[in-house]
Amino acid sequence: MMLTNCLSESPEWIEEPVDVEASPGKEVRLDCKASGFPQPIVEWTSLHSQQNLVRVEGGTLIIPQVSQSNAGRYQCRISNGVGKELIKTITVRVRGMIRSLKAPHVSLIILLLCVGLSF
Repeated sequence: MMLTNCLSESPEWIEEPVDVEASPGKEVRLDCKASGFPQPIVEWTSLHSQQNLVRVEGGTLIIPQVSQSNAGRYQCRISNGVGKELIKTITVRVRGMIRSLKAPHVSLIILLLCVGLSF
């Protein structure tokens, strides 16, 4: 008899993370919560840098003072070993951030002609 299968429940979203736009210096909270049994494990990953992420209880990632270096894509992954894991990728945008656009290299040659007229 497999009693554990009767009690197991794959993760289901309680709160899916969403894209966020914030002003520099403000706190950003990225919520990622799910139910299931056994209790699901929530992991946050930065897809744009190797910086360490702070994981807090309940699956909320907190960026205390967001800066331009925090802008980018983040992924929340939830699993408990039962069924499929839940994965959601979101984008954090920081207001006032200027993205440089590379213009194509253009060479400009100016030819000046001097014509002398005599009368």
